[in-house]
Amino acid sequence: MPSDTWRLEPGTLITPHGREIPLREILNWAMARHDGRQDIQTDKWRGWRIVQQYLVPPGRTMADGGIHINAIRSIAFRSENDPEN
Repeated sequence: MPSDTWRLEPGTLITPHGREIPLREILNWAMARHDGRQDIQTDKWRGWRIVQQYLVPPGRTMADGGIHINAIRSIAFRSENDPEN
């Protein structure tokens, strides 16, 4: 039977239904909401994040290594319209 309270454990928030939400995920959501930053949560893209309109690799900032969304759109457009693909 579900509890009627939320519980805070070290590093985890537990919902009344028993779902465990890592605090890092809550922080990630809050930062995305606040300043447009979102970490990408997959093994293949570990460490990459989205900051405003930039895809930013690990260890870099938006200013010194971010890839603007327009560059990504251009690459996607070219690959979709390349007759050799």
